[in-house]
Amino acid sequence: MTRKSGFVANAALTVFVKFGGLVVGFVVSVLLSRILGPEQRGVFAAVSGVSGLTLQVASFGLQGAFTYYGAREPRWSPGLLRIAVLTGLGSGGVAAATVWAVYAAAPNLFIDLPAIPLAFSLATVPLSLCILYVQNLLLGWGAVLRFNAVDAINKALSTVLVPVWLLISPTVLVAMKATFWVQFLTAFLTVLFALTAIRRPSDPLPPSLKDVYAYGIRGYLNTGLVYLLVRSDILILNYYGVSKVGLGHYSVAAQLVDILVIVPSTVGTLLFSRVAGNQQDTGAFTAKACRLLMVVYCSLVLSAALLAPVAVPFVFGRSYAPAVRFFWLLLPGALGLGIVNPLSQDLAGRGMPWAAVFAWVPPLVVNLAINFLFIPSHGISTAAISSSVAYLLAALIMARLFLARARLSPSVLVPNFREACTVAKQALWHR
Repeated sequence: MTRKSGFVANAALTVFVKFGGLVVGFVVSVLLSRILGPEQRGVFAAVSGVSGLTLQVASFGLQGAFTYYGAREPRWSPGLLRIAVLTGLGSGGVAAATVWAVYAAAPNLFIDLPAIPLAFSLATVPLSLCILYVQNLLLGWGAVLRFNAVDAINKALSTVLVPVWLLISPTVLVAMKATFWVQFLTAFLTVLFALTAIRRPSDPLPPSLKDVYAYGIRGYLNTGLVYLLVRSDILILNYYGVSKVGLGHYSVAAQLVDILVIVPSTVGTLLFSRVAGNQQDTGAFTAKACRLLMVVYCSLVLSAALLAPVAVPFVFGRSYAPAVRFFWLLLPGALGLGIVNPLSQDLAGRGMPWAAVFAWVPPLVVNLAINFLFIPSHGISTAAISSSVAYLLAALIMARLFLARARLSPSVLVPNFREACTVAKQALWHR
């Protein structure tokens, strides 16, 4: 394949794996709910939530650092792999042990969660961090097939081991034991994939742990700001006591947008590793990728808008029909996120300048201001409108930052349908 068509094929493969993961995750969630019942399912969710939060806090954004440095210099591969494995297991173990110590000292803070299931859940944290770091290292090396194989294997193991063990003994403890073994096997196979992906025997001194953390902290702050921007509306709606029914409708609309954004976020992820590995790139490839992406993505968003009145009631039930209106109000913002993702990842591949991190601050401030000023008087629709405004503002700021650094004109980001058709043919027929 040519490099361009190869990028399109890798993006298509990654999107397919991510959507497949969503389907498998949904199926496993349904099986868990049916086998455990509401009460035990709630305990399982709470225990998993503790380990999930611990994982997020303990990651320090290093996954992006491993992709960045992995792409920069292939000869660093052996040293970076050692750092990724040891840092994942070490920092994950310290974080899990810290949470366990807090639990032992003040179990009331955890609403009396059962000790042994929680212990197994926390034991997955170092394994999950190891998987996260090494998987992103594979992405930096350009091993996209192995990168996707990690996700596919993890979902396959979850689909087989967890339900089967629960059918034998339907308890939260068994569910957490099965989850632990899923992560253990996935971690083992991920490291094995990485060992087989190292092609050069030379092992010059890799970046120091200080350098890895310096990059990771910028990514960590960037991710935190994005998370606040994307999730603050739900928290504010809940703060103002919006009806649970209305909140449920809005959450479904937001979930649908999250699904749509998988496409541009996948393209952005692959651009990140490509740009990091080619620091001389002027930004022309990213601009072209954005043009092609927006043709496909706009078509996808338009199709979703037209299908929503039928699809939402059919999938979620007729009681969720009001979610369609919120979904429509969120779609302009979804288009904004479509351009933000690849451009922000391009800048991350150029070293994550602080300007790219703080670019999220103005949209966050605007979003919070609109929500706090108008939700009390105008209700849930305000949250959808403010999100769209904020995402579009983020797109403008990120585009301006990208174009200034790449020294390109705004016209390079204008979608071109004919160009998209040409590249699609190359991806299908060229080898």
